[in-house]
Amino acid sequence: MADHHAIRKPQAQHQRVEEQAAAEYLVMYQEMLSKALRFYWGNLKGSIKARRYLKERGVTAESVRRFGLGYAESASQSLRAIFPNYHVKALVDSGLVVAVEEGRRRYDRFRDRIIFPILSESGRVIAFGGRLLEGEGAKYLNSPQSALFDKGATLFGLPQARASIEAQGEVIVVEGYMDVVMSAQHGINNTVATLGTATTSAHVQKLMSTPARRIVFCFDGDGAGLNAAVKAMEACIEVVTATSAEVAFAFLPETEDPDSFIRNKGADAFREFVSKAVPFETFLIDQLRRGKDLTT
Repeated sequence: MADHHAIRKPQAQHQRVEEQAAAEYLVMYQEMLSKALRFYWGNLKGSIKARRYLKERGVTAESVRRFGLGYAESASQSLRAIFPNYHVKALVDSGLVVAVEEGRRRYDRFRDRIIFPILSESGRVIAFGGRLLEGEGAKYLNSPQSALFDKGATLFGLPQARASIEAQGEVIVVEGYMDVVMSAQHGINNTVATLGTATTSAHVQKLMSTPARRIVFCFDGDGAGLNAAVKAMEACIEVVTATSAEVAFAFLPETEDPDSFIRNKGADAFREFVSKAVPFETFLIDQLRRGKDLTT
């Protein structure tokens, strides 16, 4: 028995040491993300090109502050300015830096992009999204999955929207960062967005955990928007019967997205549009009927 306890004690101690080391590591790269956030914020102040883009999109200084928008410079290793030890592993793990050629070559993940900080529910930065300004490459880019960031369970804008969701009892789910920013700028503060990915059951569960009594998925009226709505509907099926929250779907005209709709027609018109969203059950039945001859 004495030998058995002697074996178990070092194992338990070793496990505690590993857990403490893992926790300290997470704290370290959480601090890295916070440091990068301040760096990108400072870059935006100094970039005429980035500020011109936001001005042309109609983004105000208040919206920049509210969402912590920043700018990643076009240089391949601009983060060296704040992380002299550019080859530390945590920079890759946190998604700030990309390592290729078995780690021998590294470069900043975000280059020449408007930066959208992605926050946890507690309001701490856990990842970034970036909108390309010029040149080739993906128009939007997100941080990769990490120990802090689960793309399939995170909603952009939720910390900023929570108070309005509680006050209004409604949350509006849109597709893009700018849709959230511009909605809030026009007084529609209860909008959130999935991060360029299909709505998942984890997203829906997070929406259900808010004080919202009504959840409206607002998508573009084209084929891609319809496909996104079907994915959201499928994700809702798993959990919608376990809640009293109402779920509905609103489809914008093909030439519009929430950003352009609000700028062109105003916030009141958008609210009225959302109020007439199709109920979940109606949308579900419509999808079941599609392509079927019900007269036979």
